[in-house]
Amino acid sequence: SKQLGKLGGSNFHLDGTMDIRVSENAFYPLKTMNELRRKGLSLLEQKLITANGFPYTREVQKPFDIIGAHNGHMQKQSGFSLYLRTAEQWNGFLRSSFLKKPKEHTSLRIYVDSDLFLTWGDTIAEHLQILKKIPAETVLALPKIIRLRDSRYLKLLEKSIRDNLEAVDGFLISSLEHVGLLQQWHFLQSKKRYGDHGLYLWNCRSIEFWTDYLDGFCLPLELNYAEQRQLVNGILPAEKFLYGRIPMMVTAQCLKKTLEGCTGRPELLWMKDRKGKEFPVKNHCRFCYNTIYNPSPLSLLGQEKLIRRLAPGALRLAFTLETPEQMKAVLDAFADQFLHGEETRDPFKDFTRGHFKRGVE
Repeated sequence: SKQLGKLGGSNFHLDGTMDIRVSENAFYPLKTMNELRRKGLSLLEQKLITANGFPYTREVQKPFDIIGAHNGHMQKQSGFSLYLRTAEQWNGFLRSSFLKKPKEHTSLRIYVDSDLFLTWGDTIAEHLQILKKIPAETVLALPKIIRLRDSRYLKLLEKSIRDNLEAVDGFLISSLEHVGLLQQWHFLQSKKRYGDHGLYLWNCRSIEFWTDYLDGFCLPLELNYAEQRQLVNGILPAEKFLYGRIPMMVTAQCLKKTLEGCTGRPELLWMKDRKGKEFPVKNHCRFCYNTIYNPSPLSLLGQEKLIRRLAPGALRLAFTLETPEQMKAVLDAFADQFLHGEETRDPFKDFTRGHFKRGVE
């Protein structure tokens, strides 16, 4: 009854509950139930219109064919999203072609880390105004881990958002705690909410669950191309992660505190494994947790044809440790290939394709 009662964008509203009688131990695929609901609503609509003496005609819109992109370029419906964490990355973004040539793409979303947002202090409005002039959608990325003891930080964040409410378009959600937090901040109910890849929307059932809470989501990094393609189904707008260092672990056990003692000073640490591979570790002292990153950034540069077939609504480039110069090189390389259709090389010699082709066993 829950599935059949989802009347979504139709002209009908279910008042009360729905009783359904089925045989014992019956199983109906989700796809079949959706088709049954759509067919039933279509017949009901036809009956109501013809009963009132009007002719009934229904136009069926053809699905958009992203593979038929003209000139071999990405269709303009796929915009870019950039994840910025530091002031240096913000400056690199300001010098990139994404700001100087805004008409090259139809949409641009900027994920601003909440720490970066607050470091702007009295100049928050000025920074957000730059994004509005591009124009770009401004989305705040909430801290990965929040606790009751973080109330002072959250109150400051809430006040800063209230003061700049019109310039903030939405939030990046990484956990159920974020959903609860935004529900407590009632003044944000009209703002968009995007799910991060860590929410693990692995299948259609999980997407169905999150439709009540999200306006879009990032495809899980663990799924391969074929598995991801099944999730780009129009239920929720999907975003594809194209570049960035993948978090291997988010841990509340601080390496700095364990080995040398707490300094309360955020810094970049390095952890070496038995094979001599060095893993960057970012300690978030404000919230007392560490993020251990893959030593090689994920890059899908050169996979444009597969990405075009996948047809996501947005393409994400996430920055963590990059210098402004490295960031500019990454932005220019992806812009050349995905916006201009030009062949280009990866800015880094050491990179990984992740699970895009092999998936997870």
